[in-house]
Amino acid sequence: MILTKQQLLATSQDETNTERARQCANPWRWDNLEGNERAIWGEYKTPSKPFLAAVDLNGPGFKCSCPSRKFPCKHALGLGLLLFENNGAFKVGDNIPESIESWLEKRDKRATQTDTNPETTVIANGTEEPVPPQKVWNAFTITTEKRIEEMKAGIEELQIWLEDLMREGIASLEAQGRDRLFNISTRMVDAKLGSIGKRLRALIPILGQDNWHEQVMASIGEIYLLISGLKKLESLPPLYQTEILMLAGVNLKKDDLLTETGVWDIWEVMGVQIEKEEQLTVRRTWLMGENTGETALLLDFVFGGAGFENHWKIGEFFEGELVFYPSVFPQRAILKSKEGVPLERPVINGFLTIEKFEKAVSAIIAKNPWASNLPAFLEKVIPVYKDENWFLADKTGAAIPMKNKELMGWKMLAISGGEPIKVFGEWRDGTLSPMSWEN
Repeated sequence: MILTKQQLLATSQDETNTERARQCANPWRWDNLEGNERAIWGEYKTPSKPFLAAVDLNGPGFKCSCPSRKFPCKHALGLGLLLFENNGAFKVGDNIPESIESWLEKRDKRATQTDTNPETTVIANGTEEPVPPQKVWNAFTITTEKRIEEMKAGIEELQIWLEDLMREGIASLEAQGRDRLFNISTRMVDAKLGSIGKRLRALIPILGQDNWHEQVMASIGEIYLLISGLKKLESLPPLYQTEILMLAGVNLKKDDLLTETGVWDIWEVMGVQIEKEEQLTVRRTWLMGENTGETALLLDFVFGGAGFENHWKIGEFFEGELVFYPSVFPQRAILKSKEGVPLERPVINGFLTIEKFEKAVSAIIAKNPWASNLPAFLEKVIPVYKDENWFLADKTGAAIPMKNKELMGWKMLAISGGEPIKVFGEWRDGTLSPMSWEN
């Protein structure tokens, strides 16, 4: 056994979970406590069906049949603590439960498996990385023909509205734009084009701000391009059909995605951002994989003042499987399984120069012109304050603009001491918004 008690406790998400695990670490709470040099397992007693829990001592990896969203849950963590505090409660087990044996075999297979798929992506660190094969998604696998016809009828009205606006000039929005934008956005929602309606409503608070004309024109250009794609939907490649429909408002069911084989890796939480959108609270969590180089975005939504069911901390890492939404540039993903907690923090590389990052962004936009909030992980950059603006500069002298929300620039400069640091953030509209940084 290579696992230590300190390493086991370090896998707990918080002190509350650790305390509950300590309460579970009592022999009288368990039946059939067994183990071998590789793993331990046991049945946690409950008033109904017991929970089968196991710990892979070489991971460590955790498995439990309970419905908890904590990882590791208190039962699996408690089982591990019990081994250190009362190993006499376990007996050597020759007959491993089938579900535990299958779980360990899958973990071993993943540990030695290599991906030979020739498809590649470039956003993670500027190098080509393998991407797993995707199911053939198209317009009619994610929605119905009736829904598509309703959407096409809606875009005819929107196209007329946009062309009228261009003839009048967008300056006309300054006087009565709020009502006009609200009315057309409502009609788009009625036409099953909810995401387009949301984009139009998002323009209302922009009116009258500095450079609002440029922001409105950029958004209208993206919407018009989306309309053009919807009008010739059937002639486009399958992934573009899916991309355009989801951008317009079609929601892909998570249950359908979870039937797909995902990407297994050691994932680190690189950034977390929580924002309000009308009645919704939206959380964007960025993960990066050590072995695949993949960057993944987990999107969570809650209504009103409700809290999120699970929590992510920057710097947290785990071993698990993510399934990506079908896209010409797969980025958004959902967590399918979360099993292991490596003993050491993963080694993840970012872009070494601004030039390599900009080339990667250009390649993505060429594939998907609607791509926004792109992940940016830059190594060896220095925060620079010039002409009342903040920038990140690399060793070549190249620089990109950076937002200075809540004095981030000054905080980063204080940490860096003028020396190069690593920065992870979101890239949108030609500016980077930092989310985490370290020496």
